[in-house]
Amino acid sequence: MGCAYCSAHACTFALRRGATVEQVASALAGTGLTAPDRAAVDVARALSVVPASLDGEARRTLGRYFSPADEEWIVLSIAMMGWLNKTMDGLGIPLERPTVAEIGTVIAASGWSPGKHLPRDLPASSQPPGADSLRTRLGVIRYAPQAMTLDKRWTRGVPDRWPAIGEFLRAHTGHNFPVLARLRHRRALRAIATMIRDNFAESVVGRAEKLRAGLVYATTVQNAGLAQGLRAAGAIESDGDLPSQRLARAVSPSPAAIDSEVVAASRDLAPAAIVEIVTFIALLQLLHRLECYYAA
Repeated sequence: MGCAYCSAHACTFALRRGATVEQVASALAGTGLTAPDRAAVDVARALSVVPASLDGEARRTLGRYFSPADEEWIVLSIAMMGWLNKTMDGLGIPLERPTVAEIGTVIAASGWSPGKHLPRDLPASSQPPGADSLRTRLGVIRYAPQAMTLDKRWTRGVPDRWPAIGEFLRAHTGHNFPVLARLRHRRALRAIATMIRDNFAESVVGRAEKLRAGLVYATTVQNAGLAQGLRAAGAIESDGDLPSQRLARAVSPSPAAIDSEVVAASRDLAPAAIVEIVTFIALLQLLHRLECYYAA
């Protein structure tokens, strides 16, 4: 259903932001949750499976407990975790041993294990992390000016509201991605639009090949709207079995199904091409979750 890497780091983030061990364990086990927390967890679980199983009642329940702005942030966090999940899972990013030591006992009861992300012997358990101190939080401020400069440079020229975003994306990709019309957080909108623009651009692997890989993903997750958008952007069906398509087929399920044969076939691709295909599919997973929620 997901990526051991992302589950571990999501647990660490929650604990360092003030969640208790009991709260994290309850969320994973599905027990002892408040009604609002249960609504958020139910939506997250429904959007995480392949194909997504979200229904209108789950969406309405979430909306009953949270303001439209907070509801959108919850959905955006689920969608962004989908991007991170697919990227880390598809590329097989290894877990840090200290992270496994800290959170292994917290989430093991849910059936979690590091799997391929830490194939070596598990480290000895250590105490779960506590909430970050005020000093730690203030220490991040020194990086803010550089981060803001990089963000402005990256998103320069990209609109942050609908319908300008749709017009911008149609001009750059051939499709306007109408699901973005449902979002209102302007910084998130601009960031997602920038990700779409950059991932649909020409690249090492080539736009046509990336779009074909994207169709493989859209078919796997049974998202007809996403497939239609990819075709509008220029994607063409192919009956072939190119290395990029085999990689896309293996990356598309959750968790990814990459085996030795896929790895061997992918050796015909440049390393940069492999990263591009995986990150392109990761972006589509983000959009897939948004579309599934707002179409429910």
